[in-house]
Amino acid sequence: MDDSIGRSIVLLIFLIAAYAFFASSETAYSYVNRIHVRMQAEDGDRLSARVLSLLDRFDRLLATILVGTNISNVLASSIATVIAVNWFGNMGSVYATVFMTVVIFLFAETLPKNIARKNSEATARRHSGLIEAFYWLFTPVTVLFTGLSTAVKNLLTKGREMNPTYTEDEFQSVVEDYEEAGALETNESQIIQSAVDFSDIRVRDIMVPLSSVVMVDTVQSPESIRELVLHVRYSRLPVCRKGADNILGILQVRDCLYSLMKGEKLDLIQNLRPTCFIHPDDTVDQLFEEMKHYRSHMAVVKEKGRTLGIVTMEDMLEELVGDIFDEEDLRPRRQQEVSRV
Repeated sequence: MDDSIGRSIVLLIFLIAAYAFFASSETAYSYVNRIHVRMQAEDGDRLSARVLSLLDRFDRLLATILVGTNISNVLASSIATVIAVNWFGNMGSVYATVFMTVVIFLFAETLPKNIARKNSEATARRHSGLIEAFYWLFTPVTVLFTGLSTAVKNLLTKGREMNPTYTEDEFQSVVEDYEEAGALETNESQIIQSAVDFSDIRVRDIMVPLSSVVMVDTVQSPESIRELVLHVRYSRLPVCRKGADNILGILQVRDCLYSLMKGEKLDLIQNLRPTCFIHPDDTVDQLFEEMKHYRSHMAVVKEKGRTLGIVTMEDMLEELVGDIFDEEDLRPRRQQEVSRV
């Protein structure tokens, strides 16, 4: 075997290794946990900072890796063909094609990519220096390719509505990744995911049913009204006339507490606040807007003229943060008879 063939074989091995390097880099940078890398970079890790910088230019990074992969593949295939033809004559090109297909598939694609996927962060950090060098070396080519790619993409998507970057499910997966990486506490993750689902919740899902609501009826005797207002633990009470379907307003207990303590006659109508009515199939977003409009912390749920129950600001907040307790709560609010305000 003359020296030229020997040098060709060494060069072929080098190019296959280069192919494996770029292939594993592509997988590593595609699967690396950006959140964890960002946290390490913020802690002063220079390699992580370099990886993060490359990820922030991912289109150019990917173009760089693909250019390196293709150059390595083309050169390796050419050299393998030259060597095989030199050894086997005309059939050498066939042998070279078969040989390179097997070698590239096993040793430059499958094995390196599997290793890189399982150790994406370590691989990305280890390769970052060379990838950064190739990034700048291939700049004229990658700028051209990314420019053409952007132009074609803009042409194909012109006039079309772009899909959101993340769907709700994908966003929740991202939040879970942040939680697993330690960037978010469990309760913070739960609040964010609850906020995503917040607009899908219907009023009927969180309302307190009428059977569990304490309300004041104007037909009650003044003494019974006084006893009820003074002894219930709620700061707001719906006031009705001759039945729950005829709600007159909301009584703020604090507005009449002083008069009741002094034994003065209570004028219910004079102390009522406007009632916020809401349909049971309205969303929590709509409920919130209505409550803001009425400046009320309580809404009465009605459908076809019938009162179905009440819903409070606390009921909405508990969909975000979970059960809210005060000093008198002995068990979760969802097990209480009436929603607290």
